Amino acid sequence: MILAWRLGLGWLVGRHRILLTTANRRVVVPFRFFVDTFYVRRVEAPWIDDLAATPTATVQAWPGPRPVRVRPIEDPEEAELAGRLWGDDVPVLALSPTGQRTPDMTAPDLMWVWPAALVALWAARRLWR
Repeated sequence: MILAWRLGLGWLVGRHRILLTTANRRVVVPFRFFVDTFYVRRVEAPWIDDLAATPTATVQAWPGPRPVRVRPIEDPEEAELAGRLWGDDVPVLALSPTGQRTPDMTAPDLMWVWPAALVALWAARRLWR
């Protein structure tokens, strides 16, 4: 899935998954979005430990990259919302916008593949006529 962002397809795959860049790693995780906050499932994974140590990250989804800060959900109304989004028994983290410095986004550095593939297909078609 990270390859999809590098190929410039973040606008497509970013509708169902986010590319989350923490201080130490990049992971693709499902999300729910409400107003300006991303909600992700709290699972036992190394990226959760990264967020506990450094609570800022960069989220890439279909609208583009956003700097975020992880925070626990303490407000009862927000907890109810998260329960409706994910299910009542699912532990959830909130990723809210921040003005703090966050890790660099994953750049679409492989977009050159698309024109190269088109040229290769065009050349192959001309050779096989």
